[in-house]
Amino acid sequence: MDYMSEYKRWLDCSALSADEHAELAAVADNQEEIESRFFAPLSFGTAGLRGVLGVGLNRMNRFTVGQAAQGLAKLIVSNGQEAMDRGVAIAYDSRHFSPGDPQKILNDSLLPAINKVGEYFDKGKYFLPQLIASAEAMKLSIEYLEPLLSKGQQKGEMPVVVIATVAGDIHDIGKNLVALMMKNYGFQVIDLGKDCSVCMVFYSIYIIEWCILHSK
Repeated sequence: MDYMSEYKRWLDCSALSADEHAELAAVADNQEEIESRFFAPLSFGTAGLRGVLGVGLNRMNRFTVGQAAQGLAKLIVSNGQEAMDRGVAIAYDSRHFSPGDPQKILNDSLLPAINKVGEYFDKGKYFLPQLIASAEAMKLSIEYLEPLLSKGQQKGEMPVVVIATVAGDIHDIGKNLVALMMKNYGFQVIDLGKDCSVCMVFYSIYIIEWCILHSK
């Protein structure tokens, strides 16, 4: 592989963010660093995809992780329905408690990923098993991120928000995302769950309002 050609191809890629482009441009005069980043694709090790964070073909970033995830998805599908039903778990180096911005993980990784799943489902590339597995993975990710995101909540009293999924709808991935983001901005969110009737929602709001008024 001609690593300099690969470097220039990445440098000219419009998909790079301004920060990613700046990171690559900063090593333009460092031949050794360019070779290190582009001499070969990042490969799987004994514990999965591992490597140094950064921009490049041989670095851990959204491009290489996305490519690996797509390849893994194709492998699972090729092994039939049983493999698709089992699904796959993807961890973010939890053994070493790797530092990371939870808001960035949500905005740059989880939300684009679940949007892509919805896009593939609409196009007939993914089917119900993949949709359910993705929703479950998203739910577990949100549960993990929620306490980390809550650390950045605004101070002071914020409005109470009651949220629920309407009766007849057992899918709550969208509701959970909205609830998570509202909590992150400091709102007091009361999640009634899924498949809630209109009467249940209004009765809950009445009870909550009564409790708030009588607690002051």
